[in-house]
Amino acid sequence: MRIVEIVNRCAGTLVGSVLSPMSVVVAIAIILGVVQVSGQGGKQGKIPARVKAPEWYDKIPVNDSTLIARGRGDSKDQQVAIDKAVATARSGLAATVDRRWKELMEAIRKEGGIAAVQSEETVTLEGSKVVMQKTSKRGRIWTVFVLVAVPKSSARSVLSRRLHRDEEWYAKVKETKAVQEYENSSP
Repeated sequence: MRIVEIVNRCAGTLVGSVLSPMSVVVAIAIILGVVQVSGQGGKQGKIPARVKAPEWYDKIPVNDSTLIARGRGDSKDQQVAIDKAVATARSGLAATVDRRWKELMEAIRKEGGIAAVQSEETVTLEGSKVVMQKTSKRGRIWTVFVLVAVPKSSARSVLSRRLHRDEEWYAKVKETKAVQEYENSSP
């Protein structure tokens, strides 16, 4: 369960409205294993100091031929932290492609009054790879920062498959300015 979902569930319950926001955060941290609770006296262990993100994480490099997304993962297990960071970054890449699809569909709708093809599908980008990684350990918690890149041509092929999937619909929209600009643009 994601942290946002946990916070929303806690906030929606009577317990969530009784507890202070800080106690909700501590409760979530305990559930996720970020804070250790000792067996004697119920005292809380310290939350490790936050690891400073590397400069390349805060200022993602721009590249004309690749899409780049960042991800961060924290865990007691180093490999789990790496996997979380990579999954977060890949999710960001997929969200970027999905956002571009929605922009294209909105442009088609505005221009031609043609409804978008309804598609709820998972975006699969081939060829993504970790291009930068920093792994740190504070206390018992591993923190990993990554940049994951995928060729823009891979993202473009996902969009093109979506665009051409329904040939009847594509025949209606292929003459719109939005589709013409998309198809004539470089990857």
